[in-house]
Amino acid sequence: MVRRISVSQYNSMVRQAQAKQRDAIRKYNQAVDNYNRELKRGVDNYNREVRAHNSRVRAHRSKLENAIRRLEAESRKPVRITQTVRSRTVYEAYGRVNERYEAGHYSERFNEALDFAEREVANSVELEASLARAPDESEQESALESDPELLDGLQRVGDDLAQRWQGALFALSPRNPDAARHFCTSAREIFVQMLDYGAPDKAVRELGPSCETTSEGSPTRRSKIRFMLAQKSLSDPSFEDFVDTDIENILSLFRVFNDGTHGSAGKFGFSQLRAIKVRVEDGIKFLSLIASRAN
Repeated sequence: MVRRISVSQYNSMVRQAQAKQRDAIRKYNQAVDNYNRELKRGVDNYNREVRAHNSRVRAHRSKLENAIRRLEAESRKPVRITQTVRSRTVYEAYGRVNERYEAGHYSERFNEALDFAEREVANSVELEASLARAPDESEQESALESDPELLDGLQRVGDDLAQRWQGALFALSPRNPDAARHFCTSAREIFVQMLDYGAPDKAVRELGPSCETTSEGSPTRRSKIRFMLAQKSLSDPSFEDFVDTDIENILSLFRVFNDGTHGSAGKFGFSQLRAIKVRVEDGIKFLSLIASRAN
């Protein structure tokens, strides 16, 4: 039997249907507005990150160019140095990385690591330019403070590493005759422990049973670097070569510094000690980025 309704009931049903339609349209428009706001926020954040990245790249590039000019200027002067750490190998290794970057081989995942890499090159060249100058006996010495961010990162790797680094900086003084030995021993141990933390021997062997090993049978530094880059989804032969070359450059600095072969008196000026500190400290930060387990 067909239900009979009055005009008022019919009008009420129409109004209800219209209200539901308006509510559905309102919810749809609200969802579209929310989506557009989120999309704009995402685009703005992406553009902000791109601008920040490009700004960092320009800053690092400027620092590198200035360091190269200073090194070229110092190279034309007679110097008192008998041995130094050559930055050319680091610069050339970075050149190969940069060629791949310009060719579009690296995804956005590489951006932060590439920022660090360019800073590493600049620091390496800057240090060589500093070591090429004769120590300035008149410059004022001040405390070499450590970066709190670096200390936090070292503490996450091992409780004693932050203390070891602070002790190394405390010893890094032109007036300390034992500065070289103390600083080099502590800094080298930090690099070794960070490599072991980021790439335990057992894990490296499990991922690559045929990895290169030392004469003692442990995975080589290059094998550990390859493992860490794979864990961070940053695998690339040129970038791997750069990381290995950069660490070798820093470790060779320890040999030079520990030998005390700089200048006629075997002494470093405060500005040179500060350049050594920056080179090693930023190198630790770079390795910390690669060795960190959180992905």
